[in-house]
Amino acid sequence: PKDKPILLFLCSSAGEYERIAILAHYYSQNEDINVEIAFFSPSGYSHAHQDRTDSSINISYLPLDHTREVRSFLTPRNISMVLISSNMVWPNMLRHLIQNHTPFVFIGSSFSLTHWYSKIYLRCITPLIQKAKYIFVIDQGTRSVLLPYIPSANIQINGDPRIKRIIDKSKDCVPLKSIKEFKADKKLLILGSGHRKDIKWLTQYCTDLMAQGIKIIIAPHSTKDLDWTKAHLQKHEIPYHSYTDTEPQSGFKNLLLLDQYGILNCAYRYAEYAIIGGGWDSGIHNIIEAVVHKCNIAIGTQYHKFAEAQYLVHNDAIMVITPNNDLIEILHKFNSTIYQNNKTKAYRQYLEQHHQSNIAIINMLNVL
Repeated sequence: PKDKPILLFLCSSAGEYERIAILAHYYSQNEDINVEIAFFSPSGYSHAHQDRTDSSINISYLPLDHTREVRSFLTPRNISMVLISSNMVWPNMLRHLIQNHTPFVFIGSSFSLTHWYSKIYLRCITPLIQKAKYIFVIDQGTRSVLLPYIPSANIQINGDPRIKRIIDKSKDCVPLKSIKEFKADKKLLILGSGHRKDIKWLTQYCTDLMAQGIKIIIAPHSTKDLDWTKAHLQKHEIPYHSYTDTEPQSGFKNLLLLDQYGILNCAYRYAEYAIIGGGWDSGIHNIIEAVVHKCNIAIGTQYHKFAEAQYLVHNDAIMVITPNNDLIEILHKFNSTIYQNNKTKAYRQYLEQHHQSNIAIINMLNVL
C-alpha cells in the first residue's frame, strides 16, 4: 500500500548502488514498509534497472539537489528513514531531512585527508552530517578522520557492504565461452575499465606480451573510450577482434576488445593478471571484482580515496605503477614467492574482514 512508511536509499553511481543492494533487498522482504532507491545520476539509475530482480523495490530518479525538487520529492510521502550510500552529501536534501526530523544514516562511508581541501570540505559538511543517526564507516582510518568533527557514538566501523555483494555475484558468473576459447592454454591479462592513458600505455607492450604467450583483453571504461580504443588500435595497426564479433577474422587471436558491458566481473575469473583502469586519471575503478578471482593486480597512483586499495598496497598484495614502469618487469615480479604469499594472505584477510558488514549494519538499524 502507498500509505506504508518508506525506507529510502540515496545513491549516485552504480558503485554506490552496489554498497546498498543487499540491504535494500533485505528490507524489501518486510511487508510493513516500502523500499525505494533514488538516484542522482542517470548511469546509476540505468544500472539499477538492469540489475533489479526484486519488483517490490521502487527505483526513482532525482537529478538535482535543488530545494524545490527535493521538497516536491519528499514532502508528500511517508518517509521513515533515509540511508545514504557512501559519503556523498547533498546539502539541500539533508537540510530538508533535518528540518522535518527524518532520521538518516550513511552506509559504507570512507573519508581521507589525502588532499589539501579535505579538511575544508569536512568543516563545511559537519553541521549536516553531525545530525546523522549513524555514519557506518569502512575502516578505522575513516573513523579517525571523522572523530574531530563527529561524536564518536555516531561513528560505527562496520566494513565495506559491497564485499558480500561482489562475492555473491562472482559465484553467480555464467561461463563465458568466447573468453575461455580465446584464452585457451595461455595466460591472460585484462585491462579492466581502461581509460585512454591506460590503453595507450598497455598497447606499447602488445608485441612483447604476445611473444611470451600472454593474451590480452582490453575492457574500455566507457563507450567513448571504446570508440577511441578502436581508432587507436587501427591507427597503430594492432590486430584485434571484438567480443561481439560473431566471426572473428583469422589471425586476430591475441587481443580481444571487450565491447559488451556488464561481464567484466566474470571475465576476471579467466585472468592471471589484471590492470585496473583509472589510476592515472581521477581514480581507480573496482579492484575487488579482480580480487575475488585471485588475479595479480596492478593499479595506477590515484588510489588513496579507496580503503581497499590502501589496505592491499600497504600489505604488498597489489602493485602501484606509473607510465614509466615496464610492464614485462611487473609481470615477472608477480611470479615471486614473496608477492604470491603476500597476495594470498591479504586478499583472504580483507574479504573475511568485510564479509559480514551488511549483517552488522542491519543489527544496528533494527534497533533505531
